[in-house]
Amino acid sequence: MRNLLILALGTMVGQIGALAMGIVFVIIALPARTELSFLSRDGNAFVPAALLAVVLLGEGLRRGWRYHELIMSGNVRVARVVFIERDVSGDEPDFVTKFEYLESSGETKTCSVARRSKGFILGEEVRLFVHQNGKSGILECELPVGIKYSGGPLEMNYRQWLKILLIPFLSIFPLVFAVPKVTELALSVNSAVGWPFLQLCPLGFSILWLSTHAKEFTFAEVAFE
Repeated sequence: MRNLLILALGTMVGQIGALAMGIVFVIIALPARTELSFLSRDGNAFVPAALLAVVLLGEGLRRGWRYHELIMSGNVRVARVVFIERDVSGDEPDFVTKFEYLESSGETKTCSVARRSKGFILGEEVRLFVHQNGKSGILECELPVGIKYSGGPLEMNYRQWLKILLIPFLSIFPLVFAVPKVTELALSVNSAVGWPFLQLCPLGFSILWLSTHAKEFTFAEVAFE
């Protein structure tokens, strides 16, 4: 379960789902005396954001389960970089990297991955998780925020935990405004600055942080030949 939740929140859609849930909590936490008070007065104002959050988090769990199954029950291979090509056919250039790896039967197979940045060098060896059906896989270096897996729990340091859990934590932060004294403080600050600063600040920071760290939650899946 621990590994599944990490992989689910490690997807971009999972992070956006947590962010959408934060919007729900912000709407609930808005005090009555603000320029956005129409949201808090309308009992159904949070419903669209809540539905969006549920859909996104559900999709994050679906993808997380897929990656979890791939990593936990797939075959681990060592893949070597044999070719790197810059593809300029799309709107933005991609670097297509081709790998070779040995199957347990001794047969040499190839696969490739497309990334926005070059990332690899010729001859470099990386760990590759291959599904038992041999049709899907992922490189260990493509796991979110640089986490590693060598059997058992996913290996993470405190910085990686922080990156995974920052937005979920900030999303539930507005719930502290359910405490009356905190609400009074928020009203004082809001009246001083002219807008609901304390309620919206965590949400704004989450959007800014995710936009600058999006590549750490974007999996580049392997294409098999």
